[in-house]
Amino acid sequence: MRMPGQVIDMNTHFGAYPRMKVDISFEVLEKIIEQNKVAKAVTLSLKGVLYDYVEGNAETLRKCGESRDLVPAATIDPRKYTGAVTDISALADQGFRVLRLFPDLQEWPVRFAPVRSIIHELHHTHSPNGQRIDLRRRDRDDRSGW
Repeated sequence: MRMPGQVIDMNTHFGAYPRMKVDISFEVLEKIIEQNKVAKAVTLSLKGVLYDYVEGNAETLRKCGESRDLVPAATIDPRKYTGAVTDISALADQGFRVLRLFPDLQEWPVRFAPVRSIIHELHHTHSPNGQRIDLRRRDRDDRSGW
Protein backbone atom coordinates (compact mmCIF):
# COMPACT_ATOMS: atom_id res chain seq x y z
CA MET A 1 0.00 0.00 0.00
CA ARG A 2 1.35 3.42 -0.98
CA MET A 3 1.56 6.04 1.72
CA PRO A 4 0.13 9.55 1.15
CA GLY A 5 2.70 11.93 -0.23
CA GLN A 6 4.73 9.35 -2.13
CA VAL A 7 6.03 10.45 -5.52
CA ILE A 8 4.99 8.63 -8.68
CA ASP A 9 6.89 9.78 -11.76
CA MET A 10 4.74 9.31 -14.86
CA ASN A 11 7.37 10.41 -17.38
CA THR A 12 10.59 8.40 -17.35
CA HIS A 13 12.49 6.55 -20.03
CA PHE A 14 15.80 4.83 -20.59
CA GLY A 15 18.06 3.98 -23.50
CA ALA A 16 20.04 5.69 -26.23
CA TYR A 17 18.93 9.14 -27.35
CA PRO A 18 21.12 10.27 -30.26
CA ARG A 19 20.06 13.95 -30.08
CA MET A 20 21.55 14.40 -26.61
CA LYS A 21 24.85 13.36 -25.10
CA VAL A 22 23.54 12.21 -21.76
CA ASP A 23 23.58 8.87 -19.98
CA ILE A 24 20.00 7.67 -19.66
CA SER A 25 20.77 4.00 -19.25
CA PHE A 26 18.46 1.79 -17.25
CA GLU A 27 21.00 1.70 -14.42
CA VAL A 28 21.12 5.50 -14.24
CA LEU A 29 17.31 5.66 -14.20
CA GLU A 30 17.23 3.27 -11.24
CA LYS A 31 19.78 5.41 -9.36
CA ILE A 32 17.85 8.62 -10.02
CA ILE A 33 14.63 7.01 -8.80
CA GLU A 34 16.33 5.77 -5.63
CA GLN A 35 18.14 9.06 -4.92
CA ASN A 36 14.93 11.05 -5.27
CA LYS A 37 12.85 8.61 -3.22
CA VAL A 38 10.38 7.98 -6.05
CA ALA A 39 7.91 5.26 -5.04
CA LYS A 40 6.90 4.25 -8.58
CA ALA A 41 7.97 5.34 -12.04
CA VAL A 42 6.16 4.72 -15.30
CA THR A 43 8.90 4.09 -17.85
CA LEU A 44 9.71 2.85 -21.33
CA SER A 45 12.65 2.07 -23.56
CA LEU A 46 13.52 4.81 -26.04
CA LYS A 47 14.17 2.03 -28.53
CA GLY A 48 10.39 1.79 -28.89
CA VAL A 49 10.05 5.51 -29.54
CA LEU A 50 13.00 6.08 -31.86
CA TYR A 51 13.52 2.76 -33.66
CA ASP A 52 11.13 -0.18 -33.34
CA TYR A 53 8.17 -0.17 -30.96
CA VAL A 54 7.86 -3.97 -30.82
CA GLU A 55 11.52 -4.39 -29.77
CA GLY A 56 11.29 -1.40 -27.44
CA ASN A 57 8.18 -2.73 -25.70
CA ALA A 58 9.88 -6.10 -25.22
CA GLU A 59 12.91 -4.37 -23.69
CA THR A 60 10.65 -2.31 -21.43
CA LEU A 61 8.95 -5.45 -20.08
CA ARG A 62 12.28 -7.20 -19.59
CA LYS A 63 13.84 -4.29 -17.69
CA CYS A 64 10.75 -3.46 -15.63
CA GLY A 65 10.58 -7.11 -14.58
CA GLU A 66 13.84 -6.48 -12.71
CA SER A 67 12.31 -3.80 -10.46
CA ARG A 68 9.23 -3.53 -8.25
CA ASP A 69 9.32 0.26 -8.53
CA LEU A 70 8.94 0.49 -12.31
CA VAL A 71 5.64 0.34 -14.18
CA PRO A 72 6.06 -0.58 -17.86
CA ALA A 73 4.61 1.82 -20.41
CA ALA A 74 4.11 0.64 -23.97
CA THR A 75 4.46 2.77 -27.05
CA ILE A 76 3.25 2.46 -30.61
CA ASP A 77 4.55 4.44 -33.56
CA PRO A 78 1.38 5.26 -35.53
CA ARG A 79 3.43 5.70 -38.71
CA LYS A 80 4.20 1.96 -38.54
CA TYR A 81 0.95 0.74 -36.97
CA THR A 82 -0.87 -1.69 -39.25
CA GLY A 83 -4.19 -1.47 -37.46
CA ALA A 84 -4.01 -4.99 -36.07
CA VAL A 85 -6.31 -5.24 -33.05
CA THR A 86 -4.06 -8.00 -31.76
CA ASP A 87 -1.23 -5.48 -31.31
CA ILE A 88 -3.28 -3.40 -28.88
CA SER A 89 -4.88 -6.29 -26.99
CA ALA A 90 -1.49 -8.00 -26.70
CA LEU A 91 -0.16 -4.99 -24.80
CA ALA A 92 -2.75 -5.46 -22.05
CA ASP A 93 -2.15 -9.21 -22.03
CA GLN A 94 1.60 -8.63 -21.60
CA GLY A 95 1.04 -6.44 -18.55
CA PHE A 96 1.18 -2.90 -19.91
CA ARG A 97 -1.27 -0.52 -18.23
CA VAL A 98 -0.06 2.68 -19.90
CA LEU A 99 0.40 3.62 -23.54
CA ARG A 100 2.51 6.66 -24.45
CA LEU A 101 2.56 8.32 -27.86
CA PHE A 102 5.22 10.75 -29.09
CA PRO A 103 3.99 13.02 -31.89
CA ASP A 104 6.82 15.55 -31.45
CA LEU A 105 9.69 13.05 -31.43
CA GLN A 106 8.23 10.94 -34.22
CA GLU A 107 7.00 13.97 -36.19
CA TRP A 108 3.41 13.02 -36.93
CA PRO A 109 0.29 15.20 -36.60
CA VAL A 110 -1.95 14.74 -33.59
CA ARG A 111 -4.99 14.46 -35.89
CA PHE A 112 -3.52 11.42 -37.61
CA ALA A 113 -5.88 8.64 -38.77
CA PRO A 114 -3.76 5.80 -37.29
CA VAL A 115 -3.90 7.53 -33.90
CA ARG A 116 -7.69 7.50 -34.02
CA SER A 117 -7.53 3.75 -34.76
CA ILE A 118 -5.17 3.16 -31.84
CA ILE A 119 -7.40 5.10 -29.45
CA HIS A 120 -10.49 3.27 -30.71
CA GLU A 121 -8.81 -0.11 -30.16
CA LEU A 122 -7.60 0.94 -26.71
CA HIS A 123 -11.12 1.88 -25.75
CA HIS A 124 -12.30 -1.64 -26.62
CA THR A 125 -9.37 -3.53 -25.13
CA HIS A 126 -9.82 -5.71 -22.07
CA SER A 127 -7.32 -6.47 -19.35
CA PRO A 128 -6.10 -10.04 -18.79
CA ASN A 129 -8.77 -10.56 -16.10
CA GLY A 130 -11.49 -9.77 -18.65
CA GLN A 131 -12.40 -6.30 -17.44
CA ARG A 132 -12.42 -3.48 -19.95
CA ILE A 133 -9.46 -1.17 -19.44
CA ASP A 134 -11.04 2.14 -18.49
CA LEU A 135 -9.02 5.01 -19.92
CA ARG A 136 -11.33 7.69 -18.58
CA ARG A 137 -10.23 9.99 -15.81
CA ARG A 138 -10.72 8.51 -12.35
CA ASP A 139 -12.19 10.28 -9.35
CA ARG A 140 -9.71 11.95 -7.04
CA ASP A 141 -10.84 9.61 -4.27
CA ASP A 142 -9.98 6.48 -6.26
CA ARG A 143 -7.06 4.89 -4.43
CA SER A 144 -6.75 1.81 -6.61
CA GLY A 145 -3.28 0.50 -7.30
CA TRP A 146 -1.56 -0.10 -10.58
